[in-house]
Amino acid sequence: MKIDFKMKNGFHYGVNVENLLAYLTECDLNDITEGEFEVEGETPSGCSGYATVDVTLLADDALDLIKELRKGLKDLVDVFEHTSPDYCMCGTAMEQHTVGGGCGSPTSQQDYHFGEWKRLNSDLLGED
Repeated sequence: MKIDFKMKNGFHYGVNVENLLAYLTECDLNDITEGEFEVEGETPSGCSGYATVDVTLLADDALDLIKELRKGLKDLVDVFEHTSPDYCMCGTAMEQHTVGGGCGSPTSQQDYHFGEWKRLNSDLLGED
């Protein structure tokens, strides 16, 4: 398992939450002592080592991640409910841009706002 020590928005286990949860699902209950378990891993630079994971803190991170994902999904739904693929960001109908009019840089409202949503939520999407 790769252990990435890059922290993410106040998460206890940074970008590792999903991998640690997957590891926990395969963990023998006898390997969990006093609410903690150890994982052996490798940093992105190739160094091997061990990390102790607190189950309660991991659950807290998982809950925070679920909340972030729900908010991100709601924001994405809002983009598609409140924008139009038929109008450019300049306010002109996209159809007019195809016949030589408009702002010279046609971008539909949906394309623009979806692109912004993707940029702002790249960490939720697992993109760097």
